[in-house]
Amino acid sequence: MIFRDAIRALKFDKPRTFFYWLTFFLTTLFIFLFFNILFSNPKGAEYLTGGTDMLATGIIITVVIICLACIQNANDFYVRSKGKDIAVRMVCGATFNQVTGFLLVQTMIIMITSIPVGILCGMGGISLLNFAFRDMHDVINVISVSPQALLMIFIILMMVVIWSTMINLSFTYTNAAFSMMSNDGTYTTKEGGQFGGLLSKIPHVVRQIFYLALFIIPLILIFTKDVSSLAMSILGLLGLNGIVEDVVSRNITKSMNDTQLNFAPTVAGGGFLRKDLRVTKGIMILFIACAVIQISILSQRQDVPYDQLLFTFSYVSMNILLPLTIMFRLSTDQSRRRKHFRVLYQIGFLEKDLRRITIEELVRLYLIIGILTLLYVGVILLSIVSKGMMSVKMMVSLILFLIIPLLICMVVNIVMYQKAVLKNMTKPL
Repeated sequence: MIFRDAIRALKFDKPRTFFYWLTFFLTTLFIFLFFNILFSNPKGAEYLTGGTDMLATGIIITVVIICLACIQNANDFYVRSKGKDIAVRMVCGATFNQVTGFLLVQTMIIMITSIPVGILCGMGGISLLNFAFRDMHDVINVISVSPQALLMIFIILMMVVIWSTMINLSFTYTNAAFSMMSNDGTYTTKEGGQFGGLLSKIPHVVRQIFYLALFIIPLILIFTKDVSSLAMSILGLLGLNGIVEDVVSRNITKSMNDTQLNFAPTVAGGGFLRKDLRVTKGIMILFIACAVIQISILSQRQDVPYDQLLFTFSYVSMNILLPLTIMFRLSTDQSRRRKHFRVLYQIGFLEKDLRRITIEELVRLYLIIGILTLLYVGVILLSIVSKGMMSVKMMVSLILFLIIPLLICMVVNIVMYQKAVLKNMTKPL
């Protein structure tokens, strides 16, 4: 009975099921390829155990953490849509074991069908990477399936399975209780306010100038000789954190106040955009930080073929998983906004106006993320190329691997957003 209901639920919510499946598939694929590349290098075991290259070890740990974070956000995106379903089952007398089994069976079906496919595709990916590596460095079969890599892959995938299972177990009763008291089948926690203290007493203009200076000055110093681009980049990211809140968000508010009522969709979209920035600020900074750190390492490892392959692959992997994480985090928050769009519809907004709001909101958001990322990463790449540490072709490739996943996630995010808040708009909540 539970198995049949779980299968039926998976079929009913195909888009969310597919993207949840895709996350497990991509995570498995990247983990499989990453650790086989790592252990194909004689120094790979040293990177894993610490050795003398702590920066490389940090990258490996970061890759694993980001894979787990992507799984967590995808899991959150998937199971929160089940809140009303779980609440109904509990009201109808379902036991804890039945409700938990219903949710876990769905998750296990997705894992069982995605993880083996990811490993099989990883086998094929090894051949493709060997082919590409042979063309670049005239070396045959540098990557092979390693027993050490298989052990690490098994351990990490077990962590993923246990991680997802624990999240779902804790979700079952918590979300169900809140779902019985809400209209949209989800629950939210109270948002925290801004930090108080001395910063809140400083005039906004002074704070904006300070954050802009903290962001821009390191970008200029990067071109100076004997200055670490990595250190300057990390310093600049502190300024970026303040810019998002005190410059970008405040300018959005000012633009909304200055906009005439004839452009009401723009005003409404601006309000949603401010919320999106708060939701994604942390992941956006992590996205830029990962790109900056890995580019800095790549620029120093161009003459070491194994390291070049390992860190290029980790760069590409992170630039796929982190935009996915942004998309899932946004979609989870946006799925709660149907009631807001329904209010806009009832006060006179046409459906085409609501579609325009969703499109403008997400295009502006991903444009902000893209511009800030390109500004920072682009300047760092230019400084590295100007010092002769990287070719222009490599720079263009790294930029493309940064932007293309963001564009794809933006398009998918728009489609999911519109489906979540605009479908059956005339029907009651």
